[in-house]
Parts: sequence; C-alpha cells; structure tokens
Amino acid sequence: MTTTVLAVVADPQARRVLAEAGAHANLTVQFVTPWPDLANTARPDVVVIDLAVREADAIAGALRIQFGPLDVPVVALAGFLSPPDPERLVAAGYATVLVQPITADRLAEAIRTIAASPEPRPP
Repeated sequence: MTTTVLAVVADPQARRVLAEAGAHANLTVQFVTPWPDLANTARPDVVVIDLAVREADAIAGALRIQFGPLDVPVVALAGFLSPPDPERLVAAGYATVLVQPITADRLAEAIRTIAASPEPRPP
C-alpha cells in the first residue's frame, strides 16, 4: 500500500530527504507551496510541515479544517527546538516532531508508523 504525503517544506535539504524517503519506502510525496496549492490537494495520509515555513501553525490549522481534525496526522520538521518544545507541539496537535538533520530512513519510518496508527489525532 502506498502512503500519500503532503509536504509543505521550504528547506532544500529536507525536500531532498523527503523525496529520497518516498523513493525507498513506497511513499507518494506531493510538495506544495503553502496557500495556493493547499486548496487543490486531495486528502493525504500524512502531512509534513517544515516549521521554518512562515505561518506553519496557520497552515497546519488550515489543513485540519480542510481535511478534518481527526483524519490527517501532521508531522512537524524543525531545525532546532528547546527541550519543552516537542511536547508543546504534540499537545498542540502535531502527531510528532522530528528535528533535522534527519535521514530518509528515519523520516520514512516515522511517516509509516504515523500513517498506520489506529489512534485518532487530537484536534
């Protein structure tokens, strides 16, 4: 089964790692620019948002409105976080937080695990 991933990622290295993860792990990765492309996307299995993208939280909120709060898990990619930040982001509704640099294998495994989780996601 192919997992579809909607990626709002600006960092070229993160985009490369996501593309590599997709190629090796049966993931279909669709890269979008934040606002114009979001309205025209189909429901993905997982969303990956680079927190360095301006308005990342607003984008995550818009995706939850568009796809439903319990249906699409959102993964946050971050370059640097202080120790309490990952827990705060998960409490805010992100399925998980991955700190870069990240390998394609680790990213693919995180996406597959989250996509396969039967647990409903918080709003």
